[in-house]
Amino acid sequence: MSFGGPSGPAALIGIAAVVMATGTLAVHIILAYCVDQDARKLEENGKAPSLLKNWQWALVTLFTGVLWAAFYWVSNRSSLAQRD
Repeated sequence: MSFGGPSGPAALIGIAAVVMATGTLAVHIILAYCVDQDARKLEENGKAPSLLKNWQWALVTLFTGVLWAAFYWVSNRSSLAQRD
């Protein structure tokens, strides 16, 4: 019985696209949560995150993913960050 949907390679490509999109969304959510938690720890230790507030870092990370999470790390946690 056929339901009229894609079959063969087209179906596999569609399934792969859904799996990749779901994985990407999960990574973005996890990164945003981790950035938010780390920024809150900085605030608790009396060192506010540079450039943005913690919720702003999390929101931008949610939409941009790994690129912005890396920028967060460089500007707040790496040896390049100017912390006293």
